[in-house]
Amino acid sequence: MKLTNNLSSFLIFTGTIILFSFLTLTSCQNQSTEFEWTEKEKEIAKKEISNVAKMIIESAEKVDIQSAIEPYLNSSEFMVVNPDGSIDNYDNFKINGIKSFKQFTAYNQTTIKEEYRFLNKDLVLYTWIGKAEIILKTGEKMNFDSYVGTMLFNKLNNKWRITYAHETASPPVIEE
Repeated sequence: MKLTNNLSSFLIFTGTIILFSFLTLTSCQNQSTEFEWTEKEKEIAKKEISNVAKMIIESAEKVDIQSAIEPYLNSSEFMVVNPDGSIDNYDNFKINGIKSFKQFTAYNQTTIKEEYRFLNKDLVLYTWIGKAEIILKTGEKMNFDSYVGTMLFNKLNNKWRITYAHETASPPVIEE
């Protein structure tokens, strides 16, 4: 009798594990196809996100901080990792951006490459690879031979907004 109860318990346990594994497997398969992008959707998103990045660059080149930060989500959820390793929320990002823009007279970025990772229908990881040149009000010129920005774009209210960013750069070469 004891052996039969143990065998029954074992069979029930094994059956539960198999059923759970099957449900997990089919659930994962359904999730991956639910967020699959078509090539046309990818091309549209690439164009829209690339245009946002171009607008940020053009605004920075005009030394227009308000327009440059417009695509960044003004939310407590926003976070940026700066090239120096510091981390800012939206408010500090804006304050530091204003301070930075007051220090230079010209800014130029050159796009070398853009990369996209499509995470789900409303979430795209975008990486901008390029270089930057800044002319400070002191007359010094700073060249960044390598500058990379990775941004998490989230489509909210039919607009691509940056909810997370991580920037890194090579040490600047300073010319006087």
